[in-house]
Amino acid sequence: MRRSIIVSGVLGVGLLAGCGQGATNAYAPPPPPEVTVARAVRATVDETIESTGSTRAAERVEIRARVGGILAARHVKPGARVEKGEHLFTIDPRPFQAAVDRARATLTAREITLKLAELEVGRVEELVRTRTGTQRELDQRLSAREGAKADIDLAAAELRMAELDLEWSVVRAPIRGRLSAPLPDPGGLVSKDMTLLATIVNDEKVFATYTLDERTLMTQRRRNEGKRPGEDGRPELRILLGLIDDEGYPFEGRYDHADNQVDPATGTILIEALFDNPTGMIQAGQYVRLQAILGQREALLLPETAVLQDPRGRFVLVVGEDGVVQRKDVKAGKQVGRRRVVESGLPDEAWVVVDGLQRARPGTKVVARPQAPAADAAPVGTR
Repeated sequence: MRRSIIVSGVLGVGLLAGCGQGATNAYAPPPPPEVTVARAVRATVDETIESTGSTRAAERVEIRARVGGILAARHVKPGARVEKGEHLFTIDPRPFQAAVDRARATLTAREITLKLAELEVGRVEELVRTRTGTQRELDQRLSAREGAKADIDLAAAELRMAELDLEWSVVRAPIRGRLSAPLPDPGGLVSKDMTLLATIVNDEKVFATYTLDERTLMTQRRRNEGKRPGEDGRPELRILLGLIDDEGYPFEGRYDHADNQVDPATGTILIEALFDNPTGMIQAGQYVRLQAILGQREALLLPETAVLQDPRGRFVLVVGEDGVVQRKDVKAGKQVGRRRVVESGLPDEAWVVVDGLQRARPGTKVVARPQAPAADAAPVGTR
């Protein structure tokens, strides 16, 4: 019986071995990954120049004391909005009032002196007519009268200056706008033409200051025959502005003026655009983004996410008719909404990978599905 068991075991092992030799374990590779592709679209876009700059108020005035003395009162709060002519500060007016009174008294004395000189001229003229006086005496009296008239003119001028000093002891706002902060406190000594009392900026209109490089400047001047925007019938140039936290350029203004020469140190020219700012959202001294609208042109557009970049530059991934991914180096332009302008390097008919970029590698095969395909559309690169 023991021999029968051994024989049966050997036969069983042989049968199992025979069955194993008849089976095959073939490797089945995974199918090509799927990606979404689209063709670039042609559309009319604005031809623009982008730049960065800073803002300044259209009106800005430094208020300095025009007379010296003790600051008697401050009538406004720091940072307040004021109107033109509003009373801001008072410099102690008593010394200036005293100077006015003295000048007025001096003028009165000079007028009395003139009356006396005129009386003397009349007496001597009568003596000359009766031949009891000399011409020399008459000339002396006439000269004294003219001197008295000159003294009156001098006294009147001194009175006007004293009145001006008294008027300037009351400091008023020369323009409407917002005051600076802080402001000097009453009790301090202010010096004539030296002490800065406040700064007022009127930001209802603001200038955006930026620079344009010499090459771009010459291109635009040749295109427009050397004329600046608004000159000799040339249309105004629209300028768009965006603040640091804005998406896009929500503010619209216009080119206002440019410098008369290129800065040789930087090779750029200074330009300023003017913007209405009724709400005060744009503040003076802010960093801003600017876009000059030069005109319109036709351009090739791709979704922004489809335009990639590496150390070699900008590129896109395209899928050929055979389903193989290829790299295409392109020259990319500006962003338009969620799309990017492709200036060169991409044929109109190329299918560009717009979704599934992490699964698409140059030289590998993919199954490309057109973006928003029809129900019976066949994948690109298949038959």
